[in-house]
Amino acid sequence: DVEFAFASASFSALLGIQSGSNLQSLANQMSLYSGKMKEMNVNYPFTCIQVYECFVRNLVGETGDPTELSYGGKDLLGNMIETQNKTSLKNQYYFARMFLAYVFGRYELAAEMADQYRKVAPKMINPRLANQIFYLALIALASADEEAKSEARDAAAVALTELEGWLGASQWNFAHKVKLLKAEIAFHDGYVADAATLYDDAIRIAGEHRFVHEQAIACERCGVFYSTSGNPRIAGGYFTRACEYYLKWGAKRKASDLFQQRISNER
Repeated sequence: DVEFAFASASFSALLGIQSGSNLQSLANQMSLYSGKMKEMNVNYPFTCIQVYECFVRNLVGETGDPTELSYGGKDLLGNMIETQNKTSLKNQYYFARMFLAYVFGRYELAAEMADQYRKVAPKMINPRLANQIFYLALIALASADEEAKSEARDAAAVALTELEGWLGASQWNFAHKVKLLKAEIAFHDGYVADAATLYDDAIRIAGEHRFVHEQAIACERCGVFYSTSGNPRIAGGYFTRACEYYLKWGAKRKASDLFQQRISNER
């Protein structure tokens, strides 16, 4: 069945993104898939892979605003509503945008996209749910203002309990996520020594388990932690490492933005 084969190809691309596969290789692969899907008029997998391809090309640096998703000059959400209007497509759109907004440090936009995502989020128990729990908690902590800090902390605690439940299924996939969320909670609560140790654990485990994208995120967040704590020299070292890991992942646009926004300012 052709549609099943293309759906499998689309799912494979999503797993590649979630596991930290090289973005340029993924972009090339998805371009090939999307061309064939369009040629054979296989609409649903084609729309899915458009989201993933835009997501990847934003990080690589082949688009304008890296937090928007457009294909052929058209906003993908508008196109989805016009042509298919399926909830499953909308949740992929909003998840991609909330992740991009978080990675590029646009936390208010990330929180806005997270709110939209919750309205259409899948209820299935699968590894994608673990990523949903993880990133929604990170966004809640990063975007909370003074009034929302307590609520964000409570949400992060619930998310941590849920993520720890996934450790029994796979230490390899989830141990670094648990460490990073614990580090962010310790940072939020002012436990400086605990946060420093937990960030280093998250960075090390993500590297050992080959999740280079989340190794980069952990390094960047550790840099933010040290910068906020009044240690610009140490922060600069973590930001530099984060740039290296983002480049290894293939996220050239993100590495460039981080260098301009953080490293030059920490020197």
